[in-house]
Amino acid sequence: MWLAKTAIAIATTLGVLQGIPVGEEETGVPPDVNLLMTNAKHDLRDLAQQVLKSQPGNAPEIAPAVQNAMVAALAAEGIAAGRDSATYGDIASIEVVAPQGHRDLLAVVVALSIPCGSDSALYLFQQDPSWSGGRPRPPGSTGEAPVAPRRLAEWRLVYEREEDDYESISGALGTFGWKVSPPDAQGRFLVVTSSISPWCVSAWHQLRYQVDRVEPGHATPVPIDHDTITSYEWDVELEATADSYSIHFNGSSLDPAIVVRSYRLHYVVDGDRPVRVDPIADSPRDFVEEWLGMSKDVAARWGAADPETLAERHGGFSEFGPTGRCSENLWQVELDHYSEENFEQYESTYFLVTEANGAYRMREIAYEPRGDCPASDTIAGSE
Repeated sequence: MWLAKTAIAIATTLGVLQGIPVGEEETGVPPDVNLLMTNAKHDLRDLAQQVLKSQPGNAPEIAPAVQNAMVAALAAEGIAAGRDSATYGDIASIEVVAPQGHRDLLAVVVALSIPCGSDSALYLFQQDPSWSGGRPRPPGSTGEAPVAPRRLAEWRLVYEREEDDYESISGALGTFGWKVSPPDAQGRFLVVTSSISPWCVSAWHQLRYQVDRVEPGHATPVPIDHDTITSYEWDVELEATADSYSIHFNGSSLDPAIVVRSYRLHYVVDGDRPVRVDPIADSPRDFVEEWLGMSKDVAARWGAADPETLAERHGGFSEFGPTGRCSENLWQVELDHYSEENFEQYESTYFLVTEANGAYRMREIAYEPRGDCPASDTIAGSE
């Protein structure tokens, strides 16, 4: 009964959303849409929890059945999951999976259509660890213990990731990605999520990522990290272990001629604090750009040179010159600095970068090039 009532509530909410007119390339979100979108996401969350009450078994066993039951309940009210439109009110997707390494955890991911994109939400349900399928033997008793009828597992919502009350479609969780780490010895695990801001034009977007840790016995997750970065196009790779995570994507370069470069963010979790570790770049040139953007204290972990000493040479704009390979594990990266007054004049800085097992280090900064580092365009972006 409750399952049908929830499906009816979802159908009603989505029907109202579908009736809201949307102008061409309209990016503003009316206040009533925000309320309705939040209600729809929460009703889909509740629908998943109600379906779980009727499903015996562990997470990998029941995940397909839970997804099918949700889709069927919605279909009974005339709602087709898997419709991706340019308006509000369609369910673009419903996904129910057991994260790798977990037999007691289910991830429910829903995506609702919005103009020029979609808005997703992630809900994690965990099987109550106190649940058991029988009655324990009374102390001092002999013979077989009486066995109670098998009870269905109780599933609790332990994590949710959604965005509500945004004034522009760019605030939605578009092109949503997520990764759940395997649990550690205490049963704790990391949840890494990413989203790319929906927009009607342009391949440049805002990439937002968030990292939280779910701990047994804690009512709320522990926040670990979050950030917003300009990204290019739509591909984001996420990885997570119980004590580390990485985000790999393409974003902007300081060099207007290069435009796009690879970003590799890799962290280990020290207590509740993220600490960046290798690898931080895919090439000597990208390493130099990463290093130049670091504070003095952080940059010191990747070399003895001080990036702040170069501040006076960055008055105009910069672009990379050739990258030369001096020896097997040593490169020279040239960066040319142009003044704002005369773009035909520039000063060059030469960065000597070492590499060992994918880890780059800043060895030296010079203002004259070495003569034993033949330049190659292929070195800069591929090694």
